Amino acid sequence: MRSWIAGCLVACMLIAPAIAKPQNADQRFEAIYTKEWMWRVAEFGNQDGKTIDDHLPKADPASQEVYQHYWEGVLKDLATIPRARLSAKNQINYDVYKPQIENLLAD
Repeated sequence: MRSWIAGCLVACMLIAPAIAKPQNADQRFEAIYTKEWMWRVAEFGNQDGKTIDDHLPKADPASQEVYQHYWEGVLKDLATIPRARLSAKNQINYDVYKPQIENLLAD
């Protein structure tokens, strides 16, 4: 039993740096939009115009609530990033991305 626990502790120590929260504003912003985009593609299908998806997004009340809570969380995460600390490129990306998420939430 002790060796199993020790193995779990070692695994956690090895994995923790890989999942640690990015430190600078650009890294944090990029982590937020990358995670959200991966979720969006998984939830709604590929939206890049290169493939045709075989499903429509769910529109039932429970799914709409999931979408609402997810995008509220994204906006909450974005609010933790001081825009002025982003690179010039990511300030523009932020200015485009945040209203996009606000619009998705409003829908």
